[in-house]
Amino acid sequence: MEQSIRAGDWNEMFLHAGRLAHYVGDLAQPYHTTVNYDPLTRDGTSLHQVLDSSLGEHLSEIKLLSPPSAEPLTPIANITRFILDMAAQSHSFLPVINETLIDKGLTWSPELTRIVENRTNAAVIAVARVWYTAIERSKFLPPDLPKINRLSVIIENMTFNSNDLSTMRLRVVDSLGVKTYANVVLKIGDATFRAQVTNVASPVGEYVVILGPRIYEGSFVFLAEREGYSSGTTVTTVGSATEMTNSSGRTSSTAVVTRQNPYLWIVAVALLVLLVDFVFVLWHYKRSRGS
Repeated sequence: MEQSIRAGDWNEMFLHAGRLAHYVGDLAQPYHTTVNYDPLTRDGTSLHQVLDSSLGEHLSEIKLLSPPSAEPLTPIANITRFILDMAAQSHSFLPVINETLIDKGLTWSPELTRIVENRTNAAVIAVARVWYTAIERSKFLPPDLPKINRLSVIIENMTFNSNDLSTMRLRVVDSLGVKTYANVVLKIGDATFRAQVTNVASPVGEYVVILGPRIYEGSFVFLAEREGYSSGTTVTTVGSATEMTNSSGRTSSTAVVTRQNPYLWIVAVALLVLLVDFVFVLWHYKRSRGS
């Protein structure tokens, strides 16, 4: 994450920030710190799931830290030691949890709510401190954020096939060039086609539009919308090599290709071979008659 910030690669930065949030946050779950990570109650209930769902079920009873009650963030000197200490803290709550839910056979207790509150706040602060440490170590000045965050639709490639499926691959980025989720549609005349997300790893911002087999020509309008963002539009004309300009002013070029049915080539070659063979047989026949 630190290296991505220093390089100004915000897509990679968010990807690593998400991974850090996952792994660091997971250590707040006490059952993630023990070999017996999913013990069962006497009636067979999975306690890992009980603890996972407890935050949602008891959220109204939990007080989450927020400024100014939370202490100011400080960078972490030794990440490894910090993570191991957090795991040890979470592990220390296991005797009480197991005694309550297994030995005593209770479904829950006020003390367990306090433990969940403690671990939830610990997770939030830990993730924030790890992120803050990466930012501090990068020594990178934050980028200027635009007042209006405008989406841009960038066409990666377009492949058309009159006898098979046609595909258009896109990516949607914000004003900083960060790939982002959006509702993306393609409009051809009166018809509207919805783009599908193609990448499952965050940040989600790559899309594909798949059309049925036919010849497509004319004006293609790609539109990306998301709440809180200014919509982005890219218009291109299909039928020949064209230049596309989206709403942010970026331009890119693509060659639109219409592929022919490959079986037509096979038939054409076969007919040519038959024709040559026929001419050869005819020549050989005439030669034989002449002799």
